[in-house]
Amino acid sequence: VLLWYAHGTVTPSLRWALACATRVVTSTPEGLRLASPKVHVIGQGINLTRYTIPTFAAVRRDLLYVGRISPRKRIDLLLDIIQRLNAIQPNHGLRLRLVGPALTAVDQRYQEQLISRLAERGLKRQVTFQGPVDPDQIPALHGTALLHINVSQTGSVDKSVLEALACGCP
Repeated sequence: VLLWYAHGTVTPSLRWALACATRVVTSTPEGLRLASPKVHVIGQGINLTRYTIPTFAAVRRDLLYVGRISPRKRIDLLLDIIQRLNAIQPNHGLRLRLVGPALTAVDQRYQEQLISRLAERGLKRQVTFQGPVDPDQIPALHGTALLHINVSQTGSVDKSVLEALACGCP
């Protein structure tokens, strides 16, 4: 039995799964925080045939975050970035697009808090919660963004960073 696990959270279910598995693979040491000779870190990767650099470059004004809406991803820092940009250069014209789901109850509460902060800070026109999208749409999102931004606290490289780079989005 091969188990793939890359979420970092150690639960009783994970301990049971590890006991039952023959081998466990994860993308980074932070992805499975249990010591065992069964655990093998294989790295993070993407299928490069799905991601290409666009042949044209439209005007790009979007700062793009792609991933789960979760406190671990520290999206509140991205709101701080937009607010600081507004203070430094009020007419910068940049927008922050947040693409991804809020999966758990904790994630949903966090998203609600972020949306409240948008109104409090006057950022509703500059920040968009796009929600989850089909994985086939991700390359097009990266192809039209100025920058991909990821400030995850996990210390690992999220797959979305590799996807963005494969699409020519710094």
